[in-house]
Parts: sequence; C-alpha cells; structure tokens
Amino acid sequence: MELFNQAAEKAKERRYASFHHGHDGMSLVELFIPTIEAKAIEKKVNAAARGMNRTQPRDRDELPHLAAAGIDGYTPVDHDARCQDHDPEVATVEVNDRTIRQREADLLSAWLRDGHCYNTPISAKICVMVPEETLTGESDEPAISADRASIIPAADIRKMAADPEAEHQWYTAGTRTNATKADRDILTVIYNGRFAPERLRDAIIFRDGICQATSCTIPAERSDLDHQIPYEQAGPTTGPNLWALCRRHHRLKSHGYLPPTGPSQIR
Repeated sequence: MELFNQAAEKAKERRYASFHHGHDGMSLVELFIPTIEAKAIEKKVNAAARGMNRTQPRDRDELPHLAAAGIDGYTPVDHDARCQDHDPEVATVEVNDRTIRQREADLLSAWLRDGHCYNTPISAKICVMVPEETLTGESDEPAISADRASIIPAADIRKMAADPEAEHQWYTAGTRTNATKADRDILTVIYNGRFAPERLRDAIIFRDGICQATSCTIPAERSDLDHQIPYEQAGPTTGPNLWALCRRHHRLKSHGYLPPTGPSQIR
C-alpha cells in the first residue's frame, strides 16, 4: 500500500499536457493527469456526446464554434438517462452519422477552445468503491472504479469526498450480525413499473461493473439496464432480473442474437 501511494505521488509530479501535430491535418492532444480528474472528464464528455440531438438544419447565422461541435440551440435528448431499458435513438428523426467517439472529440475541442458547454447534458456521476477506513483516514487503501479498471489514491478520494461543491450519494456495502436491523437490500426489492429507479441502477453498476455479455468490457455506467425476462413477459424490475448490457449487446439481445435467458440463468 505504501509503495503504491509513493508511486502515485511521484507520478502526479510528472503530469503534463502535450500537443503533437501530424502531417494529415490532424493533431494528438495528450493529458497526463490524476485518474480521478480524468474519470470526471471522461464521464462528462461521454454523457454530453450521448445526449446530443441529431443533426438538424442550421441557420446560416449560426456561430462557427457551435457548428464545429455539432451543437444546436435546443434541449438535447438525454442518451445517458437513468431510464435506459429502452432505445432512446427513436426519440429523434434525422440521423447523425458521427460516432460517439467523434462527438466526444468535437465536444471536448469546443469546450477547450471557449469554455462553454452550451445546451448539452453535463451532469456526470463517477461511481467508485472505497473502504470506510480510507474516508476516515485510518487507512490509505485506494479506491477502485465501479468497472474495476481504475485505481484512485486515498488522498485523491478523500479530497473529492470532502469537496463541498460536489454532490455525494453514499451506498454502504457490508454485513450486520443482527439481520433484523439490517438495511433493506436494494437489489432484492421489486419495483413498480418498467424503469429502474436511480438507486437500483447504481446498485447494478456496482454489482456488474461491466457489460455482462461474454468478453465485453464496456463499463456498466455506460450501458443500458436490460430485463433478462422481458418486462412485457411479466419480468420483474428487480436486481436479479436486471443486468447491464452495452448498447450494442442490448440490441443484439433484442433481436435474438444473444443466448436466451431464463430463470435458471438469473443471478
């Protein structure tokens, strides 16, 4: 643990920004920054890119920096909404042929140039797992991201936890000797309606970590929630019947190209 913290502090001293200009009219912008900051940027730009409206006819007088980022002056459809058991692609009419990665690049470039976020959904939640002893200062064990892919030093997670400007939501994972005094398990509750409430979505993000299709590593935070037994077939909206599937695998399952699920396969 001590060696990790020492390495993290030394690495932080090497932070930098660099710009590499190619011969094809494109450039590479590189940042070496603390993971906690990079995760926040990644989640924010991805949420914004997924929430952008499709391309619409633009007025000739539209500002060039808005046009360059593909941002229109109206309320966007939130592709990163909490109710993701449906395909929000049907919410708009015209097709934007840019990939998510291209939208992310365009948005980030626009933000860095003039600092404005315009009419894009910019609230972003970072899901991390951290020992209670780390928060209280009794331990320097690092935190880990919900997808188990990133490690965050104890000092950084304590700084984020103490930030008065940040909105925090806490979920306690643990056991109690007296089961009658235990909090109700979010994952076992059966909820009314098709769409999972935010607290259930968060619990599944922590449980699954990544898309549950074999060999897929897309973070659950960027995935849809899918009813293994379809809601239309009386599938309950509850933890054991919901799993995280990335948009691609969600569509494959909807069209019957993923192995069928059944009660024996529900965890």
